[in-house]
Amino acid sequence: MRRSLYIINLILVLCSALGAVTIYFGLLGMIALALLQPICALIYWTQWKSLSQNPRFHLRLYTALLVVVVLIGAGSLLVTGVIDFEEWLALAGMVLSGIMAIYFTYIAFIIYKDQHNKLPEFDSDILDSEMLNEL
Repeated sequence: MRRSLYIINLILVLCSALGAVTIYFGLLGMIALALLQPICALIYWTQWKSLSQNPRFHLRLYTALLVVVVLIGAGSLLVTGVIDFEEWLALAGMVLSGIMAIYFTYIAFIIYKDQHNKLPEFDSDILDSEMLNEL
């Protein structure tokens, strides 16, 4: 499951980056990422106990950044009627969303690699087998 979440994130980030050549398709890709990545983060939070320390740190940091960005975005909706800085806000939002999308794809990668690199525990019977004694 972790591998499929990583592959889906990677494909969406690459499609969004390629779609950024035309702003319209880049924004559509960002919307897809904005919907998918928080759901994936929730899935990773449900697997918290199986994660090692490094992915846990990055998942906490991503979640904190996501909450801050959502709060800033909600606050900016209130302010845009008063101050005319919508273009700068839109540009900053797109850049920040892209950075956070790449960061979450990195988190999905280290969670996938963390699971992939875990070695299975060996049973003591395997270590005491006759084949090892013959060597």
